Amino acid sequence: MKDIIINIIHLNNELTYGNMYMGLYFLALIFLAFVLKDKRYRNAILWPSLCLLFFVYVILPVFNFLDYKYIKKYILGWDMNYRMVWLLLVVPVIALFLSLLIKSIEKRNERIAAALLLIPVIFFCGQFKINGTEFAKAENLYKLPRALLDISDTVLSEKDEPKLLVPYETAHVFRQYSSDIKLLYGEDATYGRVKPAAEELVAVCNEMTKEVPDLYFINEVAEKNGVDYIIFDAAYHRFGGQSVNVYDYSPDPDYIGDRSVAVSENRIPYIDMRDEEKESIHWDLSEFGLSYEGTYGQYLLYRYDRDLLTGAGSDTGISTGTVGVREDTDFGNVIVETGVDEFNDLGFKHGDSLDVRFSNGYTLEDIPYYSGYYNAAGEPLLVEFMGKEIVAAINYGSLWSEAGLSEGDTAEISLNEAGKYLDIQNALDIAYTDDRNDYDSDVVFANFRSINAGKLKENILCRSASPCDNKHNRARYCDDLAEKAGIGLIVDLADSHEEIKGFMSADDFDSPCFASLYERDAVIPVNLQVNYKTDDFRKKITEAFRIMSRTDGPYLIHCVEGKDRTGFVCALLECLAGASYDEIVSDYMESYINYYGLDPSSERERYDTILDNNLVPMLRFIAGAEENADITAIDLVSGAEAYLLDGGMTREEIEALKEKLCGPEG
Repeated sequence: MKDIIINIIHLNNELTYGNMYMGLYFLALIFLAFVLKDKRYRNAILWPSLCLLFFVYVILPVFNFLDYKYIKKYILGWDMNYRMVWLLLVVPVIALFLSLLIKSIEKRNERIAAALLLIPVIFFCGQFKINGTEFAKAENLYKLPRALLDISDTVLSEKDEPKLLVPYETAHVFRQYSSDIKLLYGEDATYGRVKPAAEELVAVCNEMTKEVPDLYFINEVAEKNGVDYIIFDAAYHRFGGQSVNVYDYSPDPDYIGDRSVAVSENRIPYIDMRDEEKESIHWDLSEFGLSYEGTYGQYLLYRYDRDLLTGAGSDTGISTGTVGVREDTDFGNVIVETGVDEFNDLGFKHGDSLDVRFSNGYTLEDIPYYSGYYNAAGEPLLVEFMGKEIVAAINYGSLWSEAGLSEGDTAEISLNEAGKYLDIQNALDIAYTDDRNDYDSDVVFANFRSINAGKLKENILCRSASPCDNKHNRARYCDDLAEKAGIGLIVDLADSHEEIKGFMSADDFDSPCFASLYERDAVIPVNLQVNYKTDDFRKKITEAFRIMSRTDGPYLIHCVEGKDRTGFVCALLECLAGASYDEIVSDYMESYINYYGLDPSSERERYDTILDNNLVPMLRFIAGAEENADITAIDLVSGAEAYLLDGGMTREEIEALKEKLCGPEG
């Protein structure tokens, strides 16, 4: 009860500021009840006023007390009472009371005297508003950030009712400062609201709390909702791996969102001024339609300018819009989450030049769209992989890692120039099938062979497609040929133990030789990605070779197709065994003859292009040679030994491996 009474007194003082005009209000009600005795005024004013008084001074304080103490203000807060007092119509009731009181006096002089007497009563019961306090020069009483007020003045000077997309923690400042500033969202965009904003606005509000917001998604929402300006916070926003927080502002700890997004380096340019112009350092986001307007403290103001959106995708109208991406864990590629037919139906064709922009700021410009991996090692491209999926990749590289992508990132693919790479596409357009009937023999279909090059012992080193992963329907054929070759140790470049166990438990697994070797620990799961230039690749290979150096063969090297990772590893072993350049070429290109029926005589240009794009860069890398070095003049044996030494093998282990492969004189 004490708390309720205190709440009522607090309510009254908050309403009256300690003045007495509520006393006049109660006198007015008494006058209407007991003096005037007019049913019209009682029904229209007295009874509704008494009901409201009871509600405001009794019901609400009791409920407010219970709400505060037991419900923790989830429904109403203390300040809700004060707003209810607005329903009382205090001033009109007092005015009516005093008018009727004066009117009830019969003599004119007495009415004038009464009016003159009531003026000081009204004066002293109320609060004098025309004073220095009320009409003093405007001050920042609520301590709103000066930088945000300056931004408000800037946007209001350029447009009558500008619409802003801002970090959520700043929204209340703009609302308090001017009702002419329109915000894309407010509290309704936070989760848990009774009446939330549209799902899209909730999503973009959450996006703005991230370290690297998805600019494509923000662009899309800004365009749809007529946003004029977008504000970023240098305290935590980063684009292209670039921070512009030159004064070390700290982010508001109450509004820290998802900070787990990987940040790629040097993808979105930022403008670096002289030291005395630090306030002008900013990101160049013009390709996203954002024009830099200025820096205000820790906040960067950008104007959304649709005319800035450039690139062929905008000119041609051929674009995927925002699409999801995911990692190809086997090869380090980026799988675009759109169907092949859906993608091509947009107007994209093999041989086109495309631009790919990822949501974290990483951009690939003017890259070819091919039906296969036709460009040079280390070069990016977009591939329609076997008609099954659209893949963004770096040939013999890991685009996912290079781009700094993470789960949840998106991409937009647009046409740069139609047919720019059509000549290469037509020259190299080759594909294989997974139907055994399309191949001359089991050996060709399985891409199985014994390598006879350099000083390698006869039938000691074999290579093939996968004898355990049956995604290309070749596993059973590879396994049969491995058994016939008497394989004693398999080096599985593609898979982990977990993946192998998954293959072996599949209904279509039919590789008894592989299963037997795996049970005897005679299978080495190397689990390589395709990028042979990484330290991880080198480390795993040298560890596998270390096991080979103390295990008798024959050995089988395989990945999935037995072409790319297997091609590199077998070339490395052939170099170590003293094979000539021509021998290494012959073995490497045999896979293209097996899979694609490539004829070196009639298709020499295609043959040489594949060789120059794939094998030659591999051999230069193994030998540590310059990019344009004449590979035929390089000591490949020394290069292979140096490669393995750098990977952690000792000279004794290398010699032991050479002896296993080549015999005592190797």
